[in-house]
Amino acid sequence: MPQKFTSIIPSKPSRGGDKITPIGTQQINSAPLNLDRPTPPPQSSPITKTSSDPLNQSVFADDGYINVNDAINFKIRDVVNNRVLQFRCTVSNLIESSQPTWNQIDYVGRPYPIHIYKGVSRTLTFDFKIYANNEREMPIIWDRINYLSGLTHPSNYSSGGYMVPPYIEITIGDLYKNQFGFISGFNMSIPQESAWETRSGKTKLPHMVDINLSINIIEDGLKSPLKKLYGFEPKYALEQQDKQSRG
Repeated sequence: MPQKFTSIIPSKPSRGGDKITPIGTQQINSAPLNLDRPTPPPQSSPITKTSSDPLNQSVFADDGYINVNDAINFKIRDVVNNRVLQFRCTVSNLIESSQPTWNQIDYVGRPYPIHIYKGVSRTLTFDFKIYANNEREMPIIWDRINYLSGLTHPSNYSSGGYMVPPYIEITIGDLYKNQFGFISGFNMSIPQESAWETRSGKTKLPHMVDINLSINIIEDGLKSPLKKLYGFEPKYALEQQDKQSRG
């Protein structure tokens, strides 16, 4: 989620001078042509150099680009292999679902059941759009998407051939900071408005990709309404802790 978009299209195309006087024509009121003005030297056709986003110069953010400034940081860290994917994208439809589990017990002769609380599970789902600004970013972005999709597969294999689970940590601004969990669903779609690379000798890939992720959150400790569930410090919980420490 960039802080400021930099368009790769120049705001005002360079056309040389503001006035173009065709040779062999006269100005208004039959004023003579200014033939004493020196003819400017021929110029080569300007070449627009589109610089890549610093965030899209490497597949992994830990390859020297971990401190790239962004308005809202969006990172996914492969905990097992210690690699960080940082995306420049737009996040939408973010939904967190907490599903408590209760067991119902029915007793003979009792019309009302008894419920026993067993626990709770948290699931985070959201969409985000990835796009390439120029051809140099295309392989970087697609390598990153390939790695993200691979985080639904085993992260590694032990010496005995056993699968190592692909645990991750996700950061989205101050809402989720290094939140531990695993990807439970990865869905990729190509938007209808996306163009494809069609030039000869280039890998034929789309320029835009829509990703839908589902992440099961694994808590790192015992939680309660007074405990921190998100990346920021809840004011109410801090006030209650102060009261308990004073009283």
